Amino acid sequence: MTLAAIILTKTSNSEILKTTLECAESLVKKANTTTFDLSVIVVESDPAPVGHYPSWIRHIVINEPFNFHRFLNLGVKEAGHHDWYLLCNNDLLFDDNWLYEIEKVILKNKDIHSLSPISPTCREQQHHLKGALAGKDVVYGYTRRDQLSGWCLMISTHALAQIGPLDERFQFYFADDDYALCLRRHNIIHVLVPNSRVFHLEDKKMSKPNHKRTRTLPEKPSYLCHAKLRWITESEDMLAGFIEFQKKWGDYRIVAIKRKLHDFLFLRLGIKALSSALFRPIDRL
Repeated sequence: MTLAAIILTKTSNSEILKTTLECAESLVKKANTTTFDLSVIVVESDPAPVGHYPSWIRHIVINEPFNFHRFLNLGVKEAGHHDWYLLCNNDLLFDDNWLYEIEKVILKNKDIHSLSPISPTCREQQHHLKGALAGKDVVYGYTRRDQLSGWCLMISTHALAQIGPLDERFQFYFADDDYALCLRRHNIIHVLVPNSRVFHLEDKKMSKPNHKRTRTLPEKPSYLCHAKLRWITESEDMLAGFIEFQKKWGDYRIVAIKRKLHDFLFLRLGIKALSSALFRPIDRL
């Protein structure tokens, strides 16, 4: 099998170059795979990047405003046909046997077409390493920052053909939420693999997207004043992503109910018939 790793970066200084190189090197050196043939593509959003990458890394520069989903789509296009694609941030350190553990899951269960490794430093994922949940080979689910690690996703070409190119209306925020609903709509199983560990460095070294734009945003829904949802209003970009999400999928609160229903019907009972109706986009491309 072949696996193309797509790493997004903005190499505006030598520290970020070092971070991206460490990411790519750990990805390859610690894979310990006997099944996968690996290739690495770095997708660059700085039109004048600092430094150089070694010859084994394919480095492409996209001279246009950063868009998370668009840049991943361009990376997949650049990679060409592969059996699997790994979609990555640059602020990752891959642990020993990370791909070997995923490989075991894939070979054991041919129905799994989307996976995430776990980040032991992610607060929302740490409970999978403790108590009754510890020791599980896989954890089924689609919840962002829990079963679904938006910073590192592995998807088969079969699944990508079903959901189509990633929706480029999602420039950064709510991109993983949209991805999860696309998987649900097509009954594509997603799992977290707790034995595959990839450390997400979060804000320590990553060049975070800086999207200063002038927008005319609709008035935000009053229910965002609730303490549990106030995080959505923390930035203009996050609110813009939320608005795109609601335009495509409908009221956020109703979608939350649909998610719970789908977890029960599909993940617990194996009922597939209602998924496409539950998650039918309102506003399609």
